[in-house]
Amino acid sequence: MGNEDTICSKWIKERAKHPSFGEGKGREDMQRMWNESATTYSDSQYSAISDDIVSALLSEGIVNKDSTILDIGCGTGSFALRFSPHVSKVIGSDSSPKMLERLMDNASERNVNNIEPLLSDCLSIPSDVVCDVAFSSLCPPMNDPESLLSMEAHSKRYCIYVSSANIGNGIEGEVWKALGCDYSYSGYDTTYPFEYLRSIGKDAKLRFFIQRNQSIIPIEECVNRYLRLVSKYRGMNGDMEHTIRDVIASHAKDGNIDLSREMRMGML
Repeated sequence: MGNEDTICSKWIKERAKHPSFGEGKGREDMQRMWNESATTYSDSQYSAISDDIVSALLSEGIVNKDSTILDIGCGTGSFALRFSPHVSKVIGSDSSPKMLERLMDNASERNVNNIEPLLSDCLSIPSDVVCDVAFSSLCPPMNDPESLLSMEAHSKRYCIYVSSANIGNGIEGEVWKALGCDYSYSGYDTTYPFEYLRSIGKDAKLRFFIQRNQSIIPIEECVNRYLRLVSKYRGMNGDMEHTIRDVIASHAKDGNIDLSREMRMGML
């Protein structure tokens, strides 16, 4: 097995530890989850990182006032809305109608008129959609070799890929482990696509951005947060709820849970 195959195999193996794969969730299940989360989705955990990424791309001339950008998996517009004042046009592509609906609502509220919505998953974007920059951030379906390389067909100049690069899975990892599952988000670390691209001769460059988030919340709020998270992937019962409460309680101090963490993202 060559270096390329070894890296690719390791990447796919780690990616398979994500709860959506472990719980056997298919495309329709994930589509429903994204639609359901559209109204409450927030980028507050990485808003400063998003600002820094856009600033870096502008300062280096990768993005400019004449640029057209294809934002793949644009969601509610975390990056599309940030790019829009500085570029000619943004095409926001997403497979979730509800995400695109909220994107356009957000654009309307800000009087932004250079964002064009495109209902499409990452591998079904029409071949004639080609922009100066193909961009994708925190889009789970883009996290495999085929999807990553598909960006090239839609870019005249640059492909920009952003994903989480956090170390460890925190309380969520402990919750899943207590429920008997060896789940992890490590397969979405930007290092995997970086190493893969380098192994096939691509001139990939990787840099990291960090944001420190402070969050201390009451125990019950924290319990409900993780009950909702697990419920996205499987049905809840009394034993599971008790297990989750025990994990949360083990982290309690003065009736609160400290969820403060360093958010780390990588950009290729």
